[in-house]
Amino acid sequence: MSENDIGTVWPGGKPVLQALDGPLPRGAFLEGRGHHWKLAWLVLMPTVLAPLLVLAQEARSPILKRVISLEGEWRCHPGDNLSWASPSYDDSSWSRIQAPLAWGRQGYSSLTKGWYRKTLFFDESKQHSKRELGIWIGDVRSAYELYTGGELVGAVGRLPPDGVMEFDRYRLFSVPRSAASEDGKLVLALRVWCSPAEGRNSGGLVAGPLQFGEIELLSRRAALSDLPRIGLVIFLVLMAAQHLLLYRRRPYEQAHPWLSIFLFTAAVYLFLTTSGGSSWATSS
Repeated sequence: MSENDIGTVWPGGKPVLQALDGPLPRGAFLEGRGHHWKLAWLVLMPTVLAPLLVLAQEARSPILKRVISLEGEWRCHPGDNLSWASPSYDDSSWSRIQAPLAWGRQGYSSLTKGWYRKTLFFDESKQHSKRELGIWIGDVRSAYELYTGGELVGAVGRLPPDGVMEFDRYRLFSVPRSAASEDGKLVLALRVWCSPAEGRNSGGLVAGPLQFGEIELLSRRAALSDLPRIGLVIFLVLMAAQHLLLYRRRPYEQAHPWLSIFLFTAAVYLFLTTSGGSSWATSS
């Protein structure tokens, strides 16, 4: 066996790939798997620890007061009427519903179209209130439009008649200053469509985050929350590339290209669920 017949060497000196007509050495697969886990820890640990450290620092800082949670009680009503986006609309007769929690688990198991509304009040006299505001919304099934002050500010997916479902798509929206009234009242309205394919216990605001505040701070939090996914994306891409290299050396092992395609597809999907990936997909 010549030097050209031998591939990469595992830790411990054993060859990963021997001559094409020879088997892998005993224990090479197990040693390789251990090597993969070490690589995974090196890639993923910094992306997991960094958000925790920064959020812990934020918890001791007054800037936390400039971001508020929208989790809890919202007004909800089945049906679809664009007049429900208006700040002047009286929603006092609407049902009270918890978010984030699927509306299918709160008495609306057969609902396909519905609206959420929430009214906020904030002090315009505070210095930080002059900065640009935003709202960070988590997973909504299957598609939705966001209105602030009666104006459409963005959407995820597309509502019928040409409905397009989206999954795990978190979005950060800019809220124009004109959306709030002079006394600091701001009405948020979500127009939601749930595809029948989702099942009876799904639909609506199913997962956080749900936060409102200065968009600069929300952008920072969104970027930090993306770090673990970005680390996993990098790891999946590296694994996909490794399987392509293995297939190049051992073309008779047909599983490698399929594994590479699967890993790369998973990496693309994870990237599109990040804030940056979602913005790129929307702009495209």
